[in-house]
Amino acid sequence: MKIGLISGSLRKDSFNTLILKYIEEEYKEKATFNFIDIALPLFNEDLKEVDQVKKAKEIFNDMDFIIISTPEYSYSFTGVLKNYLDWMSYQNDLLSTRKISIISASMSILGGSRAQYQLRQVLQGMGVYTLSRPELFITEVHKKIENNVLVDEKTKKQIDKLIEVILTI
Repeated sequence: MKIGLISGSLRKDSFNTLILKYIEEEYKEKATFNFIDIALPLFNEDLKEVDQVKKAKEIFNDMDFIIISTPEYSYSFTGVLKNYLDWMSYQNDLLSTRKISIISASMSILGGSRAQYQLRQVLQGMGVYTLSRPELFITEVHKKIENNVLVDEKTKKQIDKLIEVILTI
């Protein structure tokens, strides 16, 4: 199974990116993982599809499943992630043919839950199948990562459950 990994953050040492790196390393024997670059030009219909967007769509289309891990910025998911989704849905049904699981990780005690629910609403509006269970909200993520490595055993077990479900789809 080919699984695309999308971090909703562009920050180099993003907690969400580190969570996805943990998944890639921990489960590399069970699936093929590919980090997907979401840094695309701002959506603009006048641009049509520049080469960077065409390549992004080809990569997205090649995945069997997508895992998105998003932070919560100002009570929502990130603008760069929304921009990416706008490009992926522009003039095609690419998004509606994919299965996606959402993880949110935040330093707050809510674990990015508002961002995750808003992202889920947007994806459902685009016709995307989103995995509804298990939900994964990583609260106070800054306390669960040391030296850029996930160390929290409870979070690791929650990720185990999520990956187990994804691999059976």
